Amino acid sequence: MINMCEFYYNEDGTKIAILVSPGFGAGWSTWNDRNLAYDRRVIKWWLTYKDHDAYIKELDKFGDNPVKEATEQLFRSWGYDHVYFGGVNDISHLTWVDCERPFRITEYDGAESIEFLDVHNYIIAPARGASCYGTFE
Repeated sequence: MINMCEFYYNEDGTKIAILVSPGFGAGWSTWNDRNLAYDRRVIKWWLTYKDHDAYIKELDKFGDNPVKEATEQLFRSWGYDHVYFGGVNDISHLTWVDCERPFRITEYDGAESIEFLDVHNYIIAPARGASCYGTFE
């Protein structure tokens, strides 16, 4: 199944919400489909259940249980066939990213973070025949 997602925008439509799991152990989107980080349906689901500690703990348990099975079925209906819920318990808030700002979610040992193209020393390869115009700093 092809997973089509819509973004979750702030009220004035200038930023999108991103779910990032900063704790060590398991990444939320980096260990799953990356769309889980910004899919509008997933964000709304997280906003609904983020304060339900017992629910989140059931998702994080090893093995099957009714909460995990029902949630997996919901995610399958959205096109996510295999979701690992290990990183969801480390998500503490939405991170807002300006629309059209290049970013990526990186992961080290399960800890996710957002990197922005304009704040790292990336080098952009110019088109053939162009002069050298430097790096973003």
